Amino acid sequence: MIIFTEIKKQLSIGLFVSLVVPVLLSLFCSPKAFSQTNKIEEKPTILFIYPVDKGFPFWDSQVDFAQSVSNALNFQLDVAYTPKSMRNRFTAAKYLKQLIESKRQKPSLVLSSFWVGSEEGILTYLDKNKIPLITINSDITSEQFKQLGLPRQRFPYWLAHLSPNDTFAGEQLAQAILNESRDLRCDSNLCEVNIFAITGSSHSAVSHQRANGLKTAIEQDRKSKILNIVHGNWARNLVAKMMKTVFLRHKKIDAFWVASDVMAYGIKGG
Repeated sequence: MIIFTEIKKQLSIGLFVSLVVPVLLSLFCSPKAFSQTNKIEEKPTILFIYPVDKGFPFWDSQVDFAQSVSNALNFQLDVAYTPKSMRNRFTAAKYLKQLIESKRQKPSLVLSSFWVGSEEGILTYLDKNKIPLITINSDITSEQFKQLGLPRQRFPYWLAHLSPNDTFAGEQLAQAILNESRDLRCDSNLCEVNIFAITGSSHSAVSHQRANGLKTAIEQDRKSKILNIVHGNWARNLVAKMMKTVFLRHKKIDAFWVASDVMAYGIKGG
């Protein structure tokens, strides 16, 4: 039995802040914000929306780097940890509105991911209030771009979008699993591979897109099958708790497809 994980290869958010954000802020923020940066309240303020529970290694590393870069550039970085109840298409825009309106100073820029189905609401609110937005991490499909337009088209304050191709990443991961499993288990490349898949949360665009990549690879392979796809919510402990039930229900698991390295540690014993 083989366990595979996929570690996302993308431009670090901190590096993105250091290279791109100053230029974009210069277009959308008043000169006063840059001319008197000795006062904290007049610094350009970046609101970073943290989309999962605090302590998630990937996002913690991005926050640490973004904080270092913000300090070097004399920006104010404000990190908001999104409550679980607000991480869905029905509440994401509402949460952002409440968060911004609770602050004394309107942010100069918002850095945030999208939750599936939340795109229109978030973009509409921020554009109406003339608050620049850069979306990160969660990919957007070509169909969604047709509806929303590209950044700075339909929504002028949507400055940019930065994300990996998670569908392709999920497909590549599945292909690697199929090849490695067959190399270890059978003399030919024709044997069936039974894959149990664990993706992230149900409201995560990344979860859906990586799982779609897996499905594409299995459809093309034709000799293997997906036993089940479950949501591990990007949580190592949750995956560890579900393993006993998984092995009771599925006696013939040849390989695991796992959408993140953190969740894979749960399979290995928590």
